Amino acid sequence: MIEQIKKGNVDPFRTAFPSLSFTEVGKIYEAVTPHFGPQRHFDVRQFKRAAAAVELSGVVVELGDHDGSLAQMALNDFPDITRWIGFDVCDSPALKHPKYRHDRLFDWFHNLKEIEGDAFVSKDTLEHMDKAKAFATLTFV
Repeated sequence: MIEQIKKGNVDPFRTAFPSLSFTEVGKIYEAVTPHFGPQRHFDVRQFKRAAAAVELSGVVVELGDHDGSLAQMALNDFPDITRWIGFDVCDSPALKHPKYRHDRLFDWFHNLKEIEGDAFVSKDTLEHMDKAKAFATLTFV
């Protein structure tokens, strides 16, 4: 599956994702992340509209922060954000910013004991989960 992803064929991974263990997902991401450039799988204009509508501020928790690119844009454009905590299944070259922290997950996000935050952001995560994991994540938040 890893070789298929490196060649750009992610469909087998998407199909298998719900049945993979957390450890398996982490190993796959660790293996393929260095083979791809910066991840920009979010619509900047859409995010800015939504963030402005909710007056994004305080502590933001992001699931799937990858390299911190969304955090960087948000921290530049929304000065009332006091801290941005990004969670992901593996470490990648991350943003260096005084308000940003990357936390590596070692289990599914919804299995964390607690999180501190005023807002939750998720990109390229929930749609890969089966219904039970997605609802567990949203219930936890």
